[in-house]
Amino acid sequence: MRKIQQISMDKEIESDSGDTFLVKPFINTIENRDFLLKLGVMNVITGLTGQGKTYHTANSFIPKLFKEGVQIVHYTFPNLDVFDENMFQSAAADNNYIIVKTLEEALKCLKKNNTSKVVLCASNQLMYVGKNSKKYLKRLLKSKKTFGFICDEIHTWMVSSIETYNITNGTPASRFYKASMYKSLSKLSQKTPYMFGITATPNMEQFGEVTPLGMMKFSIINTLPPKEMMMFKSAWVKPTLFMELNEDNLDIYLQRVMEDVKDDENKTGNKKSVLIHCTNSIGKFPVDKVMSRMMKINRLNEFWDNDKDMFVSMTGKEKYYRNSKKNGSKIKYKEDSDAKRWLNDQSDEARFMFIIEKGKCGMNIPNLKFMVSLRDTEKVNNNGYHVVHTNKQVMGRMVRINTGDVKLDHYGMEKGFLDGQLDKDQMLIDNSIQFYVPNTPSWVIAVQEFEKNYVNTIEEAGRKIDELMRKVG
Repeated sequence: MRKIQQISMDKEIESDSGDTFLVKPFINTIENRDFLLKLGVMNVITGLTGQGKTYHTANSFIPKLFKEGVQIVHYTFPNLDVFDENMFQSAAADNNYIIVKTLEEALKCLKKNNTSKVVLCASNQLMYVGKNSKKYLKRLLKSKKTFGFICDEIHTWMVSSIETYNITNGTPASRFYKASMYKSLSKLSQKTPYMFGITATPNMEQFGEVTPLGMMKFSIINTLPPKEMMMFKSAWVKPTLFMELNEDNLDIYLQRVMEDVKDDENKTGNKKSVLIHCTNSIGKFPVDKVMSRMMKINRLNEFWDNDKDMFVSMTGKEKYYRNSKKNGSKIKYKEDSDAKRWLNDQSDEARFMFIIEKGKCGMNIPNLKFMVSLRDTEKVNNNGYHVVHTNKQVMGRMVRINTGDVKLDHYGMEKGFLDGQLDKDQMLIDNSIQFYVPNTPSWVIAVQEFEKNYVNTIEEAGRKIDELMRKVG
């Protein structure tokens, strides 16, 4: 039985791309002479994995807000796995601000005689829909304190209305969708210009293709760095396998995935993990069905021992792991963070993670380098536009750099290659991404955009490593 413990997120790599493409646009926006007049705007910051979004939020953005006279900053996030508390506590000590994590603590900070520099770190659930959220937000609006918001991973919660949900995300909204986060921030944005959102993949409202239905608009204030700047700070992609998915050939593709994973592991001796994006229970390829197929394939081919707990379900309703034995039972677990830790642990047998709607943020698993999507439904909005930002969000979970036990400085892998800690042939395997996705227009567009803007190819990486090594003879 596995031990349950909290996962500690690695510190993101501070880099020149972070200074140039994150910090400077943030400072330039705030120091613009008209900034204080721009109410009703969320300023969107886009950034790549490895660029240092979390690091610069804690160490650059928040201290700058306090320098400009902001008295309380709200840092919100979709789930606790996104929040790197150790990094924020360290930054708070270095920059003389304090962290609070409850609305009750924050309310005390709104009192007139409280002069502390305060950062409330809270989940979206707590901040916008919790039982005390309305009370707190009402007090905040009435307060004479200068406040600001930095909202992480805004692609996950931020659509302005149920009416624009389909055209923004390409799927119908739940009838229970109330746009609570947008409506709350929309009101607050009429009182403060210090309103910021962070994401690698803005949705269609956020990048201007759809007009929000509300009092707050979005404005992207920076650009992504050239992907070449991230060559040694992120993973590299292999050519994508586009699948002609149907019931008859599903097993062929699943076996191909397992063969490819095993082949990589045999070459380097290091475990690689796989994210499998399934349909819901009424779709063609639900979790239980796909997992059962893969269990059978492993029994027939003996890629791994059948008694190893390799398969992990991480969905909203079911959290369990199991082995390949025909009569193997489902063993339940409680926290997503445990499943993620198991996948990243080289000594743990877990390799295959099955998801439905999760996996769009908070997946800090460096050895997660295979992704299989069995979601072949086209997301086309009412305007006939292929909505692909959710596809790219899941793909983005693979991009985190994977160097094993080798510690990196702000140059990323460059120094590791130069001093011999990293081997080219091994890194081209351990740090490579493989996608298996349906051959549909939306997935083709998503892959093309992803390769163009977010990640370098394995061929480009090989040439760059050779070029680097020639410089030192």
